[in-house]
Amino acid sequence: MSLEEALTLARVFSHYLNLMGIAEAHHRVRRQKNVASLSKSCDDIFNQLLQRCVSPDQLYDTICKQEVEIVLTAHPTQINCGTLQYKHIGLSVSS
Repeated sequence: MSLEEALTLARVFSHYLNLMGIAEAHHRVRRQKNVASLSKSCDDIFNQLLQRCVSPDQLYDTICKQEVEIVLTAHPTQINCGTLQYKHIGLSVSS
């Protein structure tokens, strides 16, 4: 692969990844619009379980058996100049 081809390929992947980021952002917004129907607190969930005939003792025992592990993951961030971001947004809106 020539250097020119490699640069073209790198640009293609860059655009692809930026458009994927835009698509994920739109998906996240759509999902958040539907959050109203979901329970938002532990109290809501506990009350729903109690209404479904889960005894308070069973609920307590189950919660006490839960194991929580902290997982740290890298979250790469990329800072693009505003002009490039506006171009990508324009592309995503027009399609």
